[in-house]
Amino acid sequence: MSSATKVAKELEKDTGRKVSAETVCRTLRKAGLGAIEKPKKPLLSAKNIRKRLSWCMAHKDWTIDDWKRVVWSDETKINIFNSDERTWTWIRSGESLKPHHVKMTVKHGGGNIMLWSAITYAGVGWMCKINVF
Repeated sequence: MSSATKVAKELEKDTGRKVSAETVCRTLRKAGLGAIEKPKKPLLSAKNIRKRLSWCMAHKDWTIDDWKRVVWSDETKINIFNSDERTWTWIRSGESLKPHHVKMTVKHGGGNIMLWSAITYAGVGWMCKINVF
């Protein structure tokens, strides 16, 4: 996907007519499109896709009793002070930054904790704090 500025330049090159990036954005919004930050997804190689499909095919005929014996587990990192994610704000051109425009941070992220838990057919398991050294 190109930026509105790149699209405007391409349109000018192709048609000989000057089009602003704002016009491109406005036209896209009228068409029901809007800008979002791209979500992060794991990159799957062809090998991983084949392995996932193979796993699905091997388990497609499992019964509920088979699935009752499965434990699904996961871990997560939770930042104590702030999120790792990007945040957005609106500001007028030429306006100086105000406190609400800034994402405050602390050195080294303020620390974090690692948690692990599991779920089964019977419900949610205990949540455990993982000590990372």
